[in-house]
Amino acid sequence: MQIAENSQNLSLLDKPILGQILPSITNEKVDANIINPNENSIQDLHQTEKPKETNDPPKTKNKYSGLIDKFVKDSDYRNISISGINAFLHAVATITNFTAKKSTMNKFFNDAAFFCTRWVAPLISYGTAAWTAFENKRGVEGLIKIIPPAFLPTVGDANIDAVFGFSTGLNQPYDMVMSRLKEKAKTDSSLAEKLQKGNSSFGENISMITNEFKNMLSDFAKGKMKFWEGGIYMINCAMILAGSLPMMLFARQDRNSTFAKGLGFLRNIGGILGDIGLVFGSESKSLYKFVIGVMCSMAAVADIAKRWVNDDVAKILIHLGAALNVSAYAIWNAFNSKAAAEQKMDNPVLVS
Repeated sequence: MQIAENSQNLSLLDKPILGQILPSITNEKVDANIINPNENSIQDLHQTEKPKETNDPPKTKNKYSGLIDKFVKDSDYRNISISGINAFLHAVATITNFTAKKSTMNKFFNDAAFFCTRWVAPLISYGTAAWTAFENKRGVEGLIKIIPPAFLPTVGDANIDAVFGFSTGLNQPYDMVMSRLKEKAKTDSSLAEKLQKGNSSFGENISMITNEFKNMLSDFAKGKMKFWEGGIYMINCAMILAGSLPMMLFARQDRNSTFAKGLGFLRNIGGILGDIGLVFGSESKSLYKFVIGVMCSMAAVADIAKRWVNDDVAKILIHLGAALNVSAYAIWNAFNSKAAAEQKMDNPVLVS
């Protein structure tokens, strides 16, 4: 888990000035036909003026027949919509768990929020992304995207963040590897051909990604990687993976065991470190990155605290953390959609 305007300032139509048309103005009565012999009056002159041509862009026909059609065809719109609905449900559940935990309304929003998080969002957003990746022979990306829908139904409410953390801990290095390959391919034609070939089969794709990942690890170990541009994310992803994977394998239903507390702390401190990198590490400072970083860090604090309180308070903190995280994802998707990408914005990956 930024928008440009497309408008032009049009100058006013220049009006013919009488003093510019006649050499001089006297007190004598002027025949309008002197100004324009083909017209009968000054008023007619203005009425027959043709507006100047402007550079207004032609109006494009809406390519979607309606919101449902747009939801089906536009992945950006679909992901933002699902994130918005999911965030709303968790936000309301946070309030109802605090104010009316025994009410039917609370049960409805509590169940609806977790159903959306466990099933709807993973299957539609991550599921379609995985399908697209596999369809285009991007095996590594497909395997990463399929993690949330595969594991979310198996973990307890308190460990939902571990699943998303594990996916992020793999997705961030993958995106870094792809960025390195694309940057190198700009000046290396043979690598550009290899990159194209690497996306032609699953085996080639996996081999290409694995080799460049080894090179990236080597650069990190030798100190060749700039800290704010990559080093901080190598550290934060290692922490997230170290906390998330054991939780998913050995403590998926635990909330407040000593083992779960330790792993949860490690996973979320790693997330906060990544948020710091998002806010302060990018060359282009922006308000939306600051907002996302703060929201995700607050969610991480809530996710740490939920393991040290009673069940009722833990439920509130779980919904609060989810509402903050999903809201941040919605903002991120909105500012990094295809439309926003046309404005040449940088596109780091949300790291918590």
